[in-house]
Amino acid sequence: MGYGGAAMAVGERATLAGGDSVLMFSVGGGNEVAVNLRTSAGCHVIEEVRSIGRPE
Repeated sequence: MGYGGAAMAVGERATLAGGDSVLMFSVGGGNEVAVNLRTSAGCHVIEEVRSIGRPE
């Protein structure tokens, strides 16, 4: 487990210890590494928002 996975495990334990049952993350668009990390940890995508910048 790398640093990201270890950090997620600590966050999950802290969430459960605090009495919460849900832990949510936001991942910036196009960050497939972060999405894959969370998916491999058992997280599920519940919402995906995409946008495109407007030309100035």
